[in-house]
Amino acid sequence: MALVFLATTAYALFLGGLELGLLGKAENVRIAACQEKDGGRGGPYVECTGDLDGKPDSDGSRVTVRFTDKPGRSADVVQAPWGSWVPIVDGFVAWATDLLFSALPLTGAGVCGWLAVRAARRPGRVETVGPSVGRAALAEIDQR
Repeated sequence: MALVFLATTAYALFLGGLELGLLGKAENVRIAACQEKDGGRGGPYVECTGDLDGKPDSDGSRVTVRFTDKPGRSADVVQAPWGSWVPIVDGFVAWATDLLFSALPLTGAGVCGWLAVRAARRPGRVETVGPSVGRAALAEIDQR
């Protein structure tokens, strides 16, 4: 379980670094059009398309980003390794959220690791007769 928490922490740190613009090369995109899409259980979201500034349209510079912004405006984005574009957010709330979402799974991994080490070091009592036999029955067996 601790390994799952550590993997979640790594993913949260990586995604937080992308969203804050700490990882990857930031690009500026001019929003051309936005449309609302059905997001399933997560609810609807706004998907905007636009062109990267400074690149010709024939260069494959058309990008699709999930965020709420108005057409005609510019926004900073960064490309994730899996190909999607992530908008760069700034402000105290974004920093605090990314820190919290990274710290919670790391705390869970620490607690699971601590409990595993504690359980491995705890000496166990070996019962030879069985778990349901009480002390009186053991004393009676010893007298025979």
